[in-house]
Amino acid sequence: VHEATLGVAVADRTSTWHEQEVKDLGTGLAGRRMEAQKQGHTFATLLKAHGFMSIQARERWSTTEDVHVRPGHFWVAQAGDVLNVRKITKRETIGGQPFHPNEYCITIGRYFDRDPADPSGLTFEEWLPELVFCATDKGEKLTISASGHIKVGRQVREVFWGVGQPPPLAAVPIVSVTDEWVRYGHGRNDRFRNPRVAGAFVVNSSELRGVNFSMEVLDPLPVQPRSSGRRAAVIGAPLPKRFRMHQKVDDEQRARCW
Repeated sequence: VHEATLGVAVADRTSTWHEQEVKDLGTGLAGRRMEAQKQGHTFATLLKAHGFMSIQARERWSTTEDVHVRPGHFWVAQAGDVLNVRKITKRETIGGQPFHPNEYCITIGRYFDRDPADPSGLTFEEWLPELVFCATDKGEKLTISASGHIKVGRQVREVFWGVGQPPPLAAVPIVSVTDEWVRYGHGRNDRFRNPRVAGAFVVNSSELRGVNFSMEVLDPLPVQPRSSGRRAAVIGAPLPKRFRMHQKVDDEQRARCW
């Protein structure tokens, strides 16, 4: 189906990606792996507030990746979505991954996958996790702190507001919930966009293959919140971010993968 849609003939498709398919540049596969991992630890110390980072993919996350999988397959995260960077001082397991001393644990809230609709594989689209609120929350008391933390009844929920955080609320009943809106009062503007959970992914610095590079923005400008004299302005939720990577940047990241 992908081949018919994208116009990529079987003969033109690259072979299925395996880590063993990388070229031996004189150090052997084990040597290449050690070099890449060491460089990844250095990259972790160079992260800046803006730009992107590439992470070598250990495995495919979806069959939609198949059309773009080839040696040096990687995914992308934006520096602004990094939640935490911590240097490891003793051996431990975090999020099911083993970490050793002098490695860095990088926690990110969002990542970008290659858009399967782009035959070049250079378009990346932001992954969006599940919504925070559902229809069964109707009637529950909602509290939102000034820092954006959410409590529904007695349940605390993780959230990623982005640019659309509503004003603080204290034990206000939820009137209705849809995939788009959460209503909590009887006024026309007593509502906000249904946000998504704060998905967190743990990355070992040994998997970093590049940092601080830029990509072309493909999205329209984010929707700005509409001001209002009422206690709750309507908040506009931006669409998933989309970026396009330059071919040279893509080649550089792949070349560092083992």
